[in-house]
Amino acid sequence: ADYEKAIEDYTKILFLAPNADIYKLRGDARLYLKDYDHAITDYTQAIQLDPNNPNILDGRSTAYTKRKGTGDRELANADRKKAAQLAR
Repeated sequence: ADYEKAIEDYTKILFLAPNADIYKLRGDARLYLKDYDHAITDYTQAIQLDPNNPNILDGRSTAYTKRKGTGDRELANADRKKAAQLAR
């Protein structure tokens, strides 16, 4: 899969119409490319548009876990906990 091309395509779509699913997909592509900061930004945008989607929270949790910055473990756990509550 060409994740960089996918990111370009998702960016064009988002320019026309912001959409939680597309932000999540772009976040997933960036996560695959180990661009954790931008993945987190995309997941956060998606959460603002669709705050009750556990899949988006799981994605951001994974990005925080992989980034391993100061405070990231706590942020990852908070997202994981909220995702589990929403998935019930």
